[in-house]
Amino acid sequence: MCLKQAFRAHDAVMELKSFSDLCVTLSGNKSRSTNGCAMINPLEFLQFNESNLNGKDLHDVQRELSKSYNDTSLLMRNGRPFWLNFNRMFGKATRKHGSITDAKALQMIYLLRDPRDDDESDKILKWEKAFIDKLGSLFGGVLPFLVLGIGIDDMFIMVDELDRQPRDLSTTGKIKAVMKHSGATVTMTTMTDLVAFAVSTSTSFPAIRYFCVYAALTVTLSFLMVVTFFVALMTYDVRRIKSGRRDFLPFCLAPRPKEGKPAWDEPLPQTSNKVMKYWGTLLTLPITKVLVILFSLSLLGAGIYGVTQVDESFDRRVLARDDSYLRQFLTAQGKYFELSIGVSIVQTGEVDYQLRSTQSDIKELTNVFKENEYYKNQSLSWMDAFSQYAKKSKRNITGPGFLRELKTFLRIPEFSYFTQDVKLSEDETKIEASRVVGYMKDSGSSTFQKNAMLTLREDISKKSKLNAFPITRSFIFF
Repeated sequence: MCLKQAFRAHDAVMELKSFSDLCVTLSGNKSRSTNGCAMINPLEFLQFNESNLNGKDLHDVQRELSKSYNDTSLLMRNGRPFWLNFNRMFGKATRKHGSITDAKALQMIYLLRDPRDDDESDKILKWEKAFIDKLGSLFGGVLPFLVLGIGIDDMFIMVDELDRQPRDLSTTGKIKAVMKHSGATVTMTTMTDLVAFAVSTSTSFPAIRYFCVYAALTVTLSFLMVVTFFVALMTYDVRRIKSGRRDFLPFCLAPRPKEGKPAWDEPLPQTSNKVMKYWGTLLTLPITKVLVILFSLSLLGAGIYGVTQVDESFDRRVLARDDSYLRQFLTAQGKYFELSIGVSIVQTGEVDYQLRSTQSDIKELTNVFKENEYYKNQSLSWMDAFSQYAKKSKRNITGPGFLRELKTFLRIPEFSYFTQDVKLSEDETKIEASRVVGYMKDSGSSTFQKNAMLTLREDISKKSKLNAFPITRSFIFF
């Protein structure tokens, strides 16, 4: 049964060391046990107790699940109602006659806090490594071949230059001549690669940044090895040639050249020089010039057209190997679960919440979400819920009694999850900050998320009188 497998996975996570030290808590303080850790876990409707499945058939489990979904006062460990988290836990769930019958996939989300320093970051990385110990390196198999190719290219340039040197030069003279003519070329090719990787380390995407840092270091070390160790090896090779020894069998001497024949170590005409000579002659022909110009213009036109078709979207799956757990997870997540991202419109500063006009302005923020094409017609507004509660219970929430009525409202189990959206001062005499939460439409496209951020900022500046701003985790990358 899927839930029993989920219990085994959950137990494995709970057994990992330091989870309670690194997990997110609603209070913001360090958790004393795993019970205080915020998470979005479907096993919560069973109180994380597998024995609650004993003696129950599928219909009993469905009834328990439907009961939890319909209980608006049931809060989960992340402080939100079960019904609000439902689509993040159960993928492609189906309902019949008001009851939840099945789901295509199950997702458990464990929340780790953002590291405050390097030491805490190392602890989180170690925990994540233990959590997904079978997830291999994304780039480890590619970079060695990349650096090997750059190093071999430099070696070919230097060896080719060595073959061009006259045989009467001394060993030291040959090496000097090689470095004089090819050293600048090798250095420039290395510098262009190094600068490209170094500039790319400024990206905000961690995986690419780590790759570029690693690549820049390895390219630098490869260059140092070529201009030191490989040059030293070339010195020994020049000595071998001068002593008349074979390359593959250096302990065997080469035979003396026949009369009238060049010495075996005499530089031979380069085949590449002959090819380039014929190629240069071909390029100077009138018909060739016309063809080259037409071909260049075609490439220019294709390039201009290609620029207009560039898509800024980014699929994270391209960073993972086909058989990796990361790729499997991202594929399943996109196929079965909502990719909607919660976005908070935060209001801070000195705001008089007692005024009816201020309350209307806060309620108007929900319309900002609804009228934006990138967001769902769904939002969480504590002010909307508070106003509806006051209207039904015939309470006055304007004037001096506002804060008293708000505290009463937040203590009601059905509305207690709004405590996350209202930040009271330590003495609880005023509101320091508040927020309204909206949800993006389902899309994993980075371009979609960027446009959602920019348009929402613009809408708030035009349609709201409040000094509010939108924020969510993905916005920090744009």
